[in-house]
Amino acid sequence: MCSKKPAPLAYGHCLTRPQGAGWQPFTSGTVDVDRQGPVRQMDPVESFAQTARKIKITFAGFGLPVSVSLAPASRTFVPPAGF
Repeated sequence: MCSKKPAPLAYGHCLTRPQGAGWQPFTSGTVDVDRQGPVRQMDPVESFAQTARKIKITFAGFGLPVSVSLAPASRTFVPPAGF
């Protein structure tokens, strides 16, 4: 499904699972990068069977301090083998 390659500037993305790997999701979209190089926005479209959804992810606040902590195990997902 990723037959169309993005332009050589690496502003596109495409992801599929290999045949025989179970369900076959497909993700493609664009990535906006500013003049300093950080990714500012991603616009992926995720498809699975007959369903598709568009997502807009915006990144901001580069260089600002952040506080990060581990999520409790009850809030995490461990995929089954072969996922």
